[in-house]
Parts: sequence; structure tokens; C-alpha cells
Amino acid sequence: MTKLSSEFMNEKICKYILSTTTIATTPDTDTNDNPFEYAHEQDIQTTKRPLRGPPLLQEIIKTIESTPCVKPQPETLKRASLIRSSNTSLASLLSRRKDVCPIRMHEPALGILNTLANLKHIAKGQYSELHSNFSGFEECLYYVLTYGSHTDVLQFLMRHHELNAALKYFLQQSLESEFFIHNIFLVSLRYGNLPTLMPQLQKLDASLGTWRVTLLQTCHYLETQNLLNSLYQLQLLLQDPVRASMTCVRFYSANCENFQHLHANAMHLRNAQQHLQTQLEQTQWEKVNLESMVRSNRRSSVGSRRSSMGSGANTPTAANFLMQMDARALNGHINTISMQLEV
Repeated sequence: MTKLSSEFMNEKICKYILSTTTIATTPDTDTNDNPFEYAHEQDIQTTKRPLRGPPLLQEIIKTIESTPCVKPQPETLKRASLIRSSNTSLASLLSRRKDVCPIRMHEPALGILNTLANLKHIAKGQYSELHSNFSGFEECLYYVLTYGSHTDVLQFLMRHHELNAALKYFLQQSLESEFFIHNIFLVSLRYGNLPTLMPQLQKLDASLGTWRVTLLQTCHYLETQNLLNSLYQLQLLLQDPVRASMTCVRFYSANCENFQHLHANAMHLRNAQQHLQTQLEQTQWEKVNLESMVRSNRRSSVGSRRSSMGSGANTPTAANFLMQMDARALNGHINTISMQLEV
């Protein structure tokens, strides 16, 4: 297998993507232009990887993940500590016990002690549970980062429920939107974790500006694949009422062969009207706020007005990629839907 990344770089990537600290874009921070400036400061380079990883890598990962890691019994650790602190052999220590047939051993191995303790508990009907093998996770991640493709890395992280790490890796490596769609979004959608995905995106960038192109291409993919229900769910989570209303109109006209079918689908048309009404109210409210701001600026001096405009320009907004319509267009569409419902 071809080595794609050094151990030093793997350590930097792991430290970054698995860290709990995030650099979210908020109105009070100065990281609006580049919320992941920390990754560049740490000189974490992007890695050119093949489209597919070697088949042998998956066999290695499967072997490591399938290897059980049994938690040592407390008495085993106590006996092992006793042996390490003494000069007496393991065989002589075991022979002191009042066992009928003491087991003779040559080496004081912790694994052997643990096995004996487990057998003793099994004989009493007590079974120890397997605990999470974090060292195995780190070992697998090392192999994936060293020899695997970007898809291998993302799939491995998502399989181990490391959504935040997968999102960080996606951004840090400047991957194309297809990697997000197939290895993060569709996986979250398949397991019903889409409502969890949106807060994670906002946690990394509150304005969602970093995800603008990726989310738009995700919506385009769902539309071309005719996955309208998933598209509608994503639009609701993004709070994009105009596009959500357009999807509802498609629900209304889907698989309709006569007017009875259209009448049965009228609920979708009402939902579309409600989405447009929500956007209209928001537009009117923003207009009122803008007029109030203009009147306030007129009362202030020229210097304070410039200061206010400068501070407002740096405030991130989650609506920088949402579909916008003016009040006149929204009223026109709402009236059209009302007339259609009356038919």
C-alpha cells in the first residue's frame, strides 16, 4: 500500500478534527472571513488521495474493529501489581493458593492472569461486557489517514458517530461537495440524523456561509434524484420558506391524473401558501427595521452613521444563500394559490 500521509501530519489532523473546540462564526468574533484559520495556523496541509483506497486497508480495519477488548478484572490488576513489585515467580505465587491442582506458568503475563480471572467469573455465571476500544479506534484512524482515500476517512468517522470530526475533515481538506453529499448528508439522512446535522453545521459556522455552495449543491442533487421529501425536510431545517413552497407545489401536482387527485393534494398547496406568508411577514418586518434604522441614522451625526454601517456590514446572516422575493412578488404568488384553491 502506498503511504499518503506522514505520521507527523496524521497527528496534526487527528488533534484538529477530534478536538472539542470549535471556531464558530458569530457576530462578536473576528473569524467571519475564515472560521477555520486555526487549521491554517497549525500548517495542516491538504492531502491528495486516490478516489478509492486499497482493498487490503478495509481488511485491516475490519480485523482491528472485530478484535474484542475485554476490560481486565480488578483482582487481575491487583495480582499483576503484586507480582511486578516482588521477585517471586508467578508459578510460586499460584502454588501458595489452596487450589487442588495449581497451574504452573513460567512468565507473569497480564494476559494469562486476565484469562484465568475471566474463566473464574464465567464458571460462576458472571460475564464481563466489552468496552469501547478507543485505542483500536486510534489505530484504525492512523491506517485510514495513512493509506486511505478521502471517502475511506469520512466513512470511517461517520461509522463511529464522529460527525463533527467528519465535517471538520471535509472543510480542512477543501473537498468537493460530492464527498459531503454521499458520505455525510446521505448517511445522516439514512439513519434519521438530519436534524442533528444542521446544528453541527451552525456550530462550525453560525452564518452557514462556509456551507453555502455545499448546501446548494446538496439541494440540487436531491431535486435531480427526485428525492423531494428529503429536499423538503432540508429546506425546512434551513428555514428557506420560498424554496419550501416551491417543493410543496411539486407535491401538489405530483402523480395527478384528474381534478380529484388535485383536490386530494390541496393540503400541499395550503402549505405552500403558508410558507410564502411566512416569508412575506419576515420581509415586511425587515423593511420596518430598515426604515427605523434609516430614521435613527438621520438623527445621528455623519461619523456615527458610518460607524453603524461599518459594524453592520460584518454581521453574518444565515440568509445569505436563501431564496429571496420582494413583497409584491410574494403577494402575487399567494393570491395565485388562493385562486387555485377556490377552483
